[in-house]
Parts: sequence; C-alpha cells; structure tokens
Amino acid sequence: MPKHNNALTPSAVSLAALPFVGRLRDAQGRHARCCWVVRPSGDYTADGATGHAYARAFLAWLHQTGFTPALGWIIAAMQARGDEADAGLRAAFLDEVARHAFAGFGVIGAAAGAQEVPPCRMH
Repeated sequence: MPKHNNALTPSAVSLAALPFVGRLRDAQGRHARCCWVVRPSGDYTADGATGHAYARAFLAWLHQTGFTPALGWIIAAMQARGDEADAGLRAAFLDEVARHAFAGFGVIGAAAGAQEVPPCRMH
C-alpha cells in the first residue's frame, strides 16, 4: 500500500474522478471542489445502495492512492451539507467504510498474534 502523504499530490487531485466529488459555488461565488456532491433520490433504500457503491469506489481509490486524509474531507463535506435529504447515502457510505475498517482490524490483529478481535459495540 502506498505511503500516506498530506501534500496535494496527483492522488489528491484524482479524487475528483469519484462519483460524489464535484464543484459547488462557495460563499464568494467561486467554484470550489466539494467532496460530497450527491443527489438523493428520496428513496432511502435506493440511496443506501448508491451510498454503498460510492464507498466501494472510494475504498478502491484509497487502496490505489493511500491518501487517507481524503476520508476526513468527505466527512467534513457531509457535515457541511446541513440537511438530512442525503441521510441514506451518508449512512450507507459510512457503514461500508466502517465494515472494511473493522475487517482490516481483524486481519491486522490476527497477523500481530491477537487471540481474539474485540466485538464491535453499538452504544
């Protein structure tokens, strides 16, 4: 896996190829890149399927680039959106990323000699 790099690299620039990254007008009327430009369908289940697909596209991109700061950019953009219309998209996207992270934790724990992976607890 490539090393993580916080600088604006070709990996960061290629983020624009993801289906949920686009340009929006900022407060000054300029077009700025936004890491969560989505069009909810109004159907929570359909949006969930789309959110899972978006996450898999992101995870494939992340595997190729190793540019981990992008996840923070995406989450910040989700929060900045400020409405609940995209709730199905967000929930499914984050669920898919969390599932992959937890699966990776199990692999890393096993490789490190851990006897058991602690259960995921919902609070």
